[in-house]
Amino acid sequence: MRVSGTRPSAQLRLVAAGRAARAALLAPDKGARIGELYAMRDHLEGARTETEKLHVLMADPDGKEMVSNALGAIAAYAAALETYATQLEAAGLDIDSLQTLARHEMTLSQATMPGDLAEMLINGMVLNKQNTSSDLANETTVIYEQSLLSLGGLTALGACLAVVLGLLLARGLMRQLGGEPVQVVRVVNAIAHGDLTTPVDLTRARDGSVMSAMETMRVALSDAVGRVHASSDSIATGAHQIAVGNTDLARRTEAQVASLTQTAAAMEQLSSTVVSNADVSRQAAQMALTARQSAERG
Repeated sequence: MRVSGTRPSAQLRLVAAGRAARAALLAPDKGARIGELYAMRDHLEGARTETEKLHVLMADPDGKEMVSNALGAIAAYAAALETYATQLEAAGLDIDSLQTLARHEMTLSQATMPGDLAEMLINGMVLNKQNTSSDLANETTVIYEQSLLSLGGLTALGACLAVVLGLLLARGLMRQLGGEPVQVVRVVNAIAHGDLTTPVDLTRARDGSVMSAMETMRVALSDAVGRVHASSDSIATGAHQIAVGNTDLARRTEAQVASLTQTAAAMEQLSSTVVSNADVSRQAAQMALTARQSAERG
């Protein structure tokens, strides 16, 4: 409902209709009276239309009943003013004597009571709506405050849940890691740099955790590296023994070569001696033959 100043437009329309009716009575000529009567009817129709709009604003049955009563009062007021206007129009819109003026004045005054009633009912509806609006505003304020409290509570609850979830996640992560993330990184870096001698701290670790797996891997790598070192030492010892054997074999081979060389020299010397002995034997045989022949010749 529109409001002009502090009064609703329906009430202003009723007041304007009353003023137009009185102005028609006091108008100086017929043209002015016709205009005022037209304005009166227009204001009455506007008041009725504006009041009917209040049906939408009145949600409770009492409010709708007040609107119906106000519409009835407006209809009665419009009927009284229409009777007044009909009398004026029936008289040809002429006021030729004080008696005629008084009669019209009496008819107009009789319409005042339903008009006042209509204004009173409209004022009552406005006050009721204002009170309802005030109650609604208070209720809205209460709901808003309750919503703020609820929102604050939900926010605090959400924060608590977030903290609890964070702690649970951190605890679960710690269980999976078996220690602080910094400690896990330190162990991984140590193993990556070849440090397999420092045991992993398993005081807070459980089976299946990353730290436990790291310790198992460290032990396995340490054993593997130990076996490789042992194999390398065995290979080195065998290679050293082979080198020593090769050196001894070379030494014995050289000795055998030297011995064979001496034997060959001795054999060559023996061969020379045999040849020399053969020559001597041939000479001796020749000399013996010669001697025998000489002896035979005598």
